[in-house]
Amino acid sequence: IYTDTVRVISNRVNAYVSSDVTICSDEWHLHAVSYPEVPGIWTVTSGYGNIVDPTSSLTYVNDIAYGDNIFRWTVSNGICIDYDEITVTSTYPDRYILDAGPDQTVYTNSAVMQADLVPKDYSGHWTSYAPNIIISDPTLPNTTVYNLNEGPNFFEWTIIHDTHTCQFSDHVTITFINPVVNAGPDQTICTDSSFMLAVDPFPFSGTWSILSGTGSFENDTLYNSKVTGLG
Repeated sequence: IYTDTVRVISNRVNAYVSSDVTICSDEWHLHAVSYPEVPGIWTVTSGYGNIVDPTSSLTYVNDIAYGDNIFRWTVSNGICIDYDEITVTSTYPDRYILDAGPDQTVYTNSAVMQADLVPKDYSGHWTSYAPNIIISDPTLPNTTVYNLNEGPNFFEWTIIHDTHTCQFSDHVTITFINPVVNAGPDQTICTDSSFMLAVDPFPFSGTWSILSGTGSFENDTLYNSKVTGLG
């Protein structure tokens, strides 16, 4: 009888990553099981994402594309290789910055809103903090608002994903300045000149004109101009 021996060494490794996830962001932490002295590497097999440290089992990924993105963790021990994958579904619009539009100053009690267009798979909605304000169509980014209050009026533009709970908001202020025209009190004088007593129209400008009688303004655009030659 002749015998011999052989030694079989198993270098088997198993790759494990965390469960699939849906996020309201374009960034996430990838998490995989690591083994001492067994190298691993993250790769993108579908979609897009910037993996900060591909060789770390715990790493940060940013700039994740909208929709499904598949990240693979591969471990190797000699000739033994295994991998596992995680699907990160992002509902954050690609390279989108929510903007309710610029703040505005208006001189009538209405304004046209200037929010950005709604991204794919989202709907938008305007909200006013004043109950008397009328929003023509709250779902339009460029809707018209009416019945503004004097001074600042605050609005919120919110976009909500059609199938997930993701939502984002931005704010805008519409300031309504109501012009006040006050030419001052009537006067009875004993000379042929006087100073006008109108209210300063700032930030507006005004012009004096003579409707009847005679007279000459030293500066017909000055609210308290002197007028001479009264007859």
